[in-house]
Amino acid sequence: MQWVLAFGAWKAMWWRQQASWHSGVSSVLSEGLAAYVIDHAKYEEARARDWAEKWAPVCVRAKTAFQSIAAGTLKVIFPPLEVDIDLQLEDESAGSKDDDDL
Repeated sequence: MQWVLAFGAWKAMWWRQQASWHSGVSSVLSEGLAAYVIDHAKYEEARARDWAEKWAPVCVRAKTAFQSIAAGTLKVIFPPLEVDIDLQLEDESAGSKDDDDL
């Protein structure tokens, strides 16, 4: 999960860097592109935060288990952990069109 979160941070930074790549365009287009870039960067940041919050209980439990294994004292008994999983694909939630609809 750490790689997923790192990718989210990288992708947000990448989007923010795209704002400076559009030179030689009208001020109206430049403003629109800047807004587009900011929206996408914020989306990536929010998605990474959401994932981090959802996976925090799992990460804490795994860290405890690994520490117990390393110490040779795996006597920790974990109660069941409920994890909510959203089975809806991102494309479905965004209302994107199928290739056939294009």
